[in-house]
Amino acid sequence: MGGLLIIIGVVVVMIVLLYFGSKSDVPDEISTQELANQESKPDQNNRSAEIEWLYDEAEMLFEDNGWDEWDKSVHHASGQRSRIERALKYSEGLSVVQYNPVSEYAKIRSKHNYYLVSKHGCSCPDFRERALPCKHMYFLANDLISNDKTRYDEHDNLPSFCEDAILYGLRFMIMGRGQEEVKKYINSHFGSFAASSSFQGVTAIVVADGKETARVAEAKSKNVMTFSFEEFKKLFTEEAE
Repeated sequence: MGGLLIIIGVVVVMIVLLYFGSKSDVPDEISTQELANQESKPDQNNRSAEIEWLYDEAEMLFEDNGWDEWDKSVHHASGQRSRIERALKYSEGLSVVQYNPVSEYAKIRSKHNYYLVSKHGCSCPDFRERALPCKHMYFLANDLISNDKTRYDEHDNLPSFCEDAILYGLRFMIMGRGQEEVKKYINSHFGSFAASSSFQGVTAIVVADGKETARVAEAKSKNVMTFSFEEFKKLFTEEAE
């Protein structure tokens, strides 16, 4: 009888051990999906931190450059994150080929075009459509932190009638009376002219006589840069003291 009790006791102990042992093995039987979810959490955390860094960096760049006409909230507007990221992380073949610290205007080269860029805006289609900082503006703000000196676009084999290439790659539309002097100036700096009356592809409007017409007002309403001839001449030719 005593031997039977011992055997029963041993069996009970083994059953208990097997039961609790199987419980402890449960974590090893976590599904593939659960493991994937656990592994993705660090990546999600890293991405969230990166996004916060992008917003903070954009705010800091505008503030450090004195671009205070833009409220900090603008960087959090819909679609802004991708523009900040493309400007700060990937650059996408962008380069500042010309900059005047007096006017604070730059000429930026992308893969296929040149754009006139400043703290006020950009001549690219994206800025005209949204009236919010574009990737070119973020790129310029970042570039100026390390290099805010005067830069000139230099080209070899300039036509004999050109003094320099400061307007190279930019296309202008002239409005108002007295356009001949404006045309001569643009030609002498290797600029070009709009081929049609459409604002598409036009870098900026130069108002020869400085008069605000309905057509000029229309251009401004579409976020097209407009300058009087005197303002235009100071974009890249006025030097810092």
